[in-house]
Amino acid sequence: MIDLEVVSYGKHYKLYVSQIKIFYTDNYDIRYRIIQTFKNYFTKEKDSEYAIEMDYKSKIYTDGDPLNVNDFEFFEISNEFDLKTDLKLGAKSLLWKYLELKTENLEYTEEYQTLEYLLKDVEEYLENLMEEDLKKDTFHLTFHLDLEKKQLIKLLVPVLIKNEFEANSTDISFDEKIQLQMNLIRYMIKKSKKKSIIIVDLPAINYELIEQFQDLPFAFVIIFSNIKYGKIDCKNYYLCTKKYELDLNDDNAVYDLLMNASNNYTLEEYRTYLVSKLPTL
Repeated sequence: MIDLEVVSYGKHYKLYVSQIKIFYTDNYDIRYRIIQTFKNYFTKEKDSEYAIEMDYKSKIYTDGDPLNVNDFEFFEISNEFDLKTDLKLGAKSLLWKYLELKTENLEYTEEYQTLEYLLKDVEEYLENLMEEDLKKDTFHLTFHLDLEKKQLIKLLVPVLIKNEFEANSTDISFDEKIQLQMNLIRYMIKKSKKKSIIIVDLPAINYELIEQFQDLPFAFVIIFSNIKYGKIDCKNYYLCTKKYELDLNDDNAVYDLLMNASNNYTLEEYRTYLVSKLPTL
């Protein structure tokens, strides 16, 4: 369990995330601002002069203290994921981060050591060619490449393959694009020694995708949605509607609402009732 207090555009949202939190809202402005707060916070983007002047500062706290971004990995699963751009292996590319982890022990492989020997052979071959012309004046040649993993990754040109044919971003479906992100992120989370926060920002998400988070015990997933899921424990909802704004895992907040209810409910029954009334709340 982790508690996150997200301060976004002058508003505070207190979330209790055991593993999966459904942030239920049909207010796309709030949804957008909270997601931007997470993204800007983890890229350490400072508040603008305007935000400071208008008291619209953005911040994320946990246990009452500013969240330390060095303690967490941060990922986003979004329909805005641009596969064409990601394949260029920029510094923020999801595939780049994946390949960095995948090659962490590359220098101990036989293939890597063979490549080093081959480069030395090429160096010696070129030196011998030069010696034929220059006679007494000789040069020692060295490739300006120490076979660092990052340098090798930069030399890679990923090409998407589908059904054994070269493909591009227009050839994959919406579900395939989401699943690709999920597969890369799942691997990175399992390899990481840190906890992870994953923001899921999709126009629609099926329960099968949510199930794939179940075996990631150190991942805290916040799914922004205006769809309710019958298989999700009601405690795992944060309601941000016209009428209510509370985390259903917060017993005190739920109890305060229960005191004004017309029927007698237990806390669990009242949580179930609130979720059952979505999206009319």
